[in-house]
Amino acid sequence: AYCSIAAVPFRPNSRHSLSTIFVALLLLSGDVEANPGPQLPTSNSITFASFNVRSAVNKAALIHDIIKDNSIDLLALQETWMQSDAPPAIKQDIAPPGFVVEHVPRPCVAGGPSRGGGLAVVHRDTCRVRPINLNCQPTSFELQSLIVSVSPPVLLLNVYQSHFPAQSVFFDEL
Repeated sequence: AYCSIAAVPFRPNSRHSLSTIFVALLLLSGDVEANPGPQLPTSNSITFASFNVRSAVNKAALIHDIIKDNSIDLLALQETWMQSDAPPAIKQDIAPPGFVVEHVPRPCVAGGPSRGGGLAVVHRDTCRVRPINLNCQPTSFELQSLIVSVSPPVLLLNVYQSHFPAQSVFFDEL
């Protein structure tokens, strides 16, 4: 079997279609980019909210909706009711896609409540947040301390004071 290919040189079409001219003019105008990418925020602002959730595990969908509907960047939660030994999948379930959870379980205090409590901060994964140790162990309230890396950095204190013990102790420790 023998194959032959005709040697015909390539000659571009001398007629230009209207769409080719339109695209060329559009690109020459300078206002069009092939892929401009996502818009970056022009400010260093963060939308912050706080919510006493009273069991975050049972309200993951609600937390997702609150964050989305209000364009929240950082949400502080009180009374998450998550135990320290809860699997990471349970803790991370309260964060919608693109968000991360920083969780602090309720500390065990002699004579104090054994269930409930717990604090969490749900934040965008693009927002740099890191826990910070303030070297204090309050007994009358729960405390979560974080540094939010904006300019200037912000110290975020997520505080929850249950009905135990009396408020006078709370104000002394605060």
